[in-house]
Amino acid sequence: MVDYIGRAFDFFRFKDWFYSKVPSFLSLPCLFYLLGSLEIHGNIIRHLVYSFGFIFFYMAFSYVVNDYSDIEQDKACGKNKIIASMRKSVALAIIIALLCFSALFAVFAFGVSIYTTITLVVTYLLGSFYSIRPFRYKERGFIGLLECSFAQRCMPALLYLPIISFRNSVFWLVIVLFFLIGLRYILIHQVIDYENDVKSEIHTFSGNHLNAAKLMVYCCFFVELVITVIIATFAVPLSIIAIFLTGYIIIFALSAYSVKVLLNTNCFLTFHWVPLEDLFNIYIPLSLILSVAYRNNSLLLGIAAIVYFLPAFYMKLNLIINMFKVKFTEYKAVNNSGGE
Repeated sequence: MVDYIGRAFDFFRFKDWFYSKVPSFLSLPCLFYLLGSLEIHGNIIRHLVYSFGFIFFYMAFSYVVNDYSDIEQDKACGKNKIIASMRKSVALAIIIALLCFSALFAVFAFGVSIYTTITLVVTYLLGSFYSIRPFRYKERGFIGLLECSFAQRCMPALLYLPIISFRNSVFWLVIVLFFLIGLRYILIHQVIDYENDVKSEIHTFSGNHLNAAKLMVYCCFFVELVITVIIATFAVPLSIIAIFLTGYIIIFALSAYSVKVLLNTNCFLTFHWVPLEDLFNIYIPLSLILSVAYRNNSLLLGIAAIVYFLPAFYMKLNLIINMFKVKFTEYKAVNNSGGE
């Protein structure tokens, strides 16, 4: 049973999106609910559950579609993914089922309207066009980067436009922030996959412009940080922002140093620890969800949020702990050799 669940998680590429895309999406309704800008009919907690279902199945859908489209290329570079051993009809049936479940939860969360229908259709099409032929935007250089980020990060968030307001400047700042986060992630992914893409003759933007891709990663990071501070000023007193940033800078420095010590690699160009990932996908979402739970006297939501984020928090904390273990071992080795 455990092995079956593990294989299912591998098939859906659970680790690639569950803690890097779902939490930031859930931050959006929580933020605007707390700001008093979210106009929904019914219970906010029920809405969050439906939104979670929508983004969960949408991410699974988009990643499985990508793997289905890359079966031959993955075989060429030695990647043995589960989908390659499945009958195509079964794989297609799973893809359709994921799309239907995602759309069903979206209807529960956002209702039925012309805007919701059009936005959902465009979202699923763009989520597929990144990898399927004849579109295959992943091989169309810079346009492919824009398409992927917009499809995975911005289009789902745009479902909130009618219930927040077209004139809400904070909403558009969040959309820009989501876009830059997505752009940075796909650039890192392409930089990491550079050698495999060359072997399998997949022509990505980073494959053709490696140094430019690395520079864009740094630029996205800086702009994301600035936008985050600007958004925070709308909801949090400046004194709290200053305290929070001071604490986060310490965590950031320790994590970056840990990556250097343990992996001897650039922390900005690896998925072992992505700068600001813990901020966008742990600290901010957890704080917002707990605030919603407190306002609605929902102990269950608070416990669910803590349980959800606990594994991600442990993984980030474990990185720093392992770094101290390595440094302590080196220290003992030096002292022992010096005493002989």
